[in-house]
Amino acid sequence: MLNNFSSLKKEIKIKKFETGKFIEGEWIDRRKIRKSERMVAVSITPKMLRNLPEGDYTTEDMKFYQDGKPRYDANDIFIVEDAEYKIKDIADRSKEANVTIYYGKRIRV
Repeated sequence: MLNNFSSLKKEIKIKKFETGKFIEGEWIDRRKIRKSERMVAVSITPKMLRNLPEGDYTTEDMKFYQDGKPRYDANDIFIVEDAEYKIKDIADRSKEANVTIYYGKRIRV
């Protein structure tokens, strides 16, 4: 589906947080992984706000469209042009349209 919007894709920096786990019997604390991926990022419009839970989002927040199944989790951080967005909701539409939609809440830094 996103092939039609390839001209709108931009490089998104991502801070992905992995939970702590045991590796060879030793506990390794939660760690942060930095990566980047090309996605479509659009601001949430007043019209979109009508379909979202009241008060959860504003027009400062963004939606991110990624090809395929979800690869990121709630609380991961997406960075667009030095603005950070904490992922709050994820809509897995991989079966219907081969796309995942992430809803990001802007973080005040």
